[in-house]
Amino acid sequence: MFHLAARVADRWNIYYPPGVESEADLDGALRSIVDRFEERCAAHGRSGRVGRSITFDFAPGLEPANRNELAELVTQMSALGFDECIATGWPPDGGSDRPIEEVLAFVVEDLPSLRGG
Repeated sequence: MFHLAARVADRWNIYYPPGVESEADLDGALRSIVDRFEERCAAHGRSGRVGRSITFDFAPGLEPANRNELAELVTQMSALGFDECIATGWPPDGGSDRPIEEVLAFVVEDLPSLRGG
């Protein structure tokens, strides 16, 4: 899939890497995947021209516990070149007694600063 996406796609989406059991694992796994994808893009003369998104399907115990942790994760993904993060199932069941309010607070209060505005 790397080859096809690097050659013709406008956007490349990946899922949270399988087998990740710690933050260190996440960073290393994603750096490896992003580097491989960027090599393919460069081979097709498309370096930096394909949008990147990641869908989080969190491993148990690695899901952000609150909106501050989610903001940190989004910042980390941005540093790796992802311009879109899709966090399904957040906050996790039991992660907040007011999950809708937690999501709305993230969108209204945290997201604008992450976008630079």
